[in-house]
Amino acid sequence: MEVRYSKDNTIRGIFITYNEKERDSIMKLKSFFNYHLQQIKVRTTDGRYCYVNIMDIYYIESLDGRCLIYDKTKIYFALDRFQNYKTGLRRQGFVQCNKTQIVNTYHMRDIEIYKDCQRIITLDNEEILLVSRRYKQDIDQYKQKLRLF
Repeated sequence: MEVRYSKDNTIRGIFITYNEKERDSIMKLKSFFNYHLQQIKVRTTDGRYCYVNIMDIYYIESLDGRCLIYDKTKIYFALDRFQNYKTGLRRQGFVQCNKTQIVNTYHMRDIEIYKDCQRIITLDNEEILLVSRRYKQDIDQYKQKLRLF
């Protein structure tokens, strides 16, 4: 498959022309773009509103009745409930690792298993999340499915 692109500032969006033989590859590419372009509206710590790409989110946490969204370096306040993110982002590769956190599997660098069967997730930004026994099966399924580790 050959990929060509050109810049046209009069067009808003991405348009793809393809041969029917490449349909499967194009559908995968479409899914990739849809995932990377999805955004969530959040509130910053100084009270302003902005959008965060779903792909940039490392994990989401429910803490003291608030829902917090973490990217590589910043923390945002979510506008929706933790439960809604937990169910709504599952198809985008988020999985629950304990009662109060869901993690973006895209940013999982490693899962360590200790002698007492405790699991610890290390993220790309060196943060560490604990996996509770209740959710270890979900994490292990992603580990097997993606064969990342």
